[in-house]
Amino acid sequence: KLKLDMQGYDFAVLQSSDPKILQARVEQIEFESVSPHCPPLYDGQPSCQTALAYLASIGFVARPSQHARCRRPIELKDQSKAGLCEMVVTVTNKFHPPTVTPKLAKIVG
Repeated sequence: KLKLDMQGYDFAVLQSSDPKILQARVEQIEFESVSPHCPPLYDGQPSCQTALAYLASIGFVARPSQHARCRRPIELKDQSKAGLCEMVVTVTNKFHPPTVTPKLAKIVG
């Protein structure tokens, strides 16, 4: 799992990474983005939709609930509170099978 918290540069770091290395070595990517209808918290920070579209183009997909959170405005009483605008997004590598721990394999199998 690759977890990013780069103070607004998460997407730039992902875009500068070699997609083939990410596809071969990373099962999940967790990064921070901006909730819909909130201004960027940092200069140049892309929308959640932009980040998910790029990640999907290199083989990382989000759960449907993550896509829904990017499309649907969230109700905020005060959008100036940055913590309410920031959201954590997790995407999974569609080329890399998830690791199954022995304990989970026993339950599944």
